[in-house]
Amino acid sequence: LFRRDVPVVQRCRALSELDVHETCRLLKSIELPDVGDKAADFRLDGHMLSVITEDDLKKELKVESRLQRSKLLKKVEEYNINGVPASVIEDPEEQARSVRAETFDERPTFDERPTDLTVEDSKLAHK
Repeated sequence: LFRRDVPVVQRCRALSELDVHETCRLLKSIELPDVGDKAADFRLDGHMLSVITEDDLKKELKVESRLQRSKLLKKVEEYNINGVPASVIEDPEEQARSVRAETFDERPTFDERPTDLTVEDSKLAHK
């Protein structure tokens, strides 16, 4: 079989729906691991992140770098509009299972298919 290049449709989730673990993975994925660790301590979830302010970042999470605050706020704005790609927030083990399930190798071989069909079932299938 030939595979054609087709545009990839990326699954997204609303930022406000993320739990604490997904929020921390998101922060680490945008190269702000220290903020991710602090977010875990504060039990920061997606809803809280979706409405976070520069003042919150500076005073509560102690993000001293103006550039890091700016980067995070821009990402939050982007994710509030477009959603968060599922690939960014999925657990790495879940991603690996998902990739394996999408490959052709995961299709059952002829030997793995059910073989308990009766002659009558077979006749019905061919009608």
